[in-house]
Amino acid sequence: MPARPDSQLKLDRARKHYDDFVAEVKRFYESEPWHVEHEHDGNDLVLRLRVLKDVPPELYLILGDLLHNLRSSLDCAVMELASLGLGACERPPTSTEERRLTFPVTNSAEQYDKAEKVLSEFLPEDSLATIRLFQPWRLAELVAEENGREHDPEFLMDLMAGYEIRRIHALNNLDKHRRLSFTIWALHTVGFRGESGIALESEFDPPQEEGELVDMPEDFEFPPDPPDHADFYFNFGHLGDGVEIGRFYPK
Repeated sequence: MPARPDSQLKLDRARKHYDDFVAEVKRFYESEPWHVEHEHDGNDLVLRLRVLKDVPPELYLILGDLLHNLRSSLDCAVMELASLGLGACERPPTSTEERRLTFPVTNSAEQYDKAEKVLSEFLPEDSLATIRLFQPWRLAELVAEENGREHDPEFLMDLMAGYEIRRIHALNNLDKHRRLSFTIWALHTVGFRGESGIALESEFDPPQEEGELVDMPEDFEFPPDPPDHADFYFNFGHLGDGVEIGRFYPK
C-alpha cells in the first residue's frame, strides 16, 4: 500500500484536532459557564449576559494546532506537485528552491502573478490554474460578477474576508505570534416562549438544543402585538460578561 501523502496526513491531523476541539467545547458548555439574567433600568427590562467561567486555555491551543495543520496541508500539496518535475524546469526543486515554494493566499491578481512566477518553475499549468481559482480575490470576483457588483471595492473586500482559505491563512499567522482570542457565545435567534419567557439561541449551541431559556419576572407580559412588532431590542454581536443582550421598552 502506498504511503499517504504529507498533505493528507496533515488533513488527517487537522480532523483529529477538530474532533478534540468540538469535544472540549461540548464539555465547556455542559459546565454551564454563563447565564442570562434580567434587571430593571427605569421602566425598561434589561437582559444581561453573565460569564461564570473563562474559556479554558486548552481550547486556544487546540484551535492553533488545527489551523496550523490546515495551512500546512496546502503547502505540502504544493511540494508534492513540485516533486513531480512537471513545471517549466522539468525537474523537482532542490532543497534550497523548496524554501521558495508555498501555497499563495493573495488579495489581488497582481500579488498572485508574482507568486505564480515562482510556482510555474515547478508546477504544471493545470495546477497553477486551480490554485489561481481558489485565491480569495478570484472567488470574490466571480461572485461579484454574478451579482453585477464587480466594480464595488467594498463588496469585493467583504467577500474576500469571508472565504475560509483566507481566514485560515490569517488566523494561522496570528497564532504564531500570540494566543488567539475568540468567543463561543453570540446571540443567533430569539424565540418567544409562552406568555412570559423567551429562548435565546447562541450561534454555537449544539444542534437539537433549544438554547438558553429565560423566565421573565412574574409581573411581565408580552405586548399583544406579534413578536416582530414588539418593542424589543437584541444585541446580535459577540458578547462578554455583563454586556446587555436585550431590552424591552414598555409602551
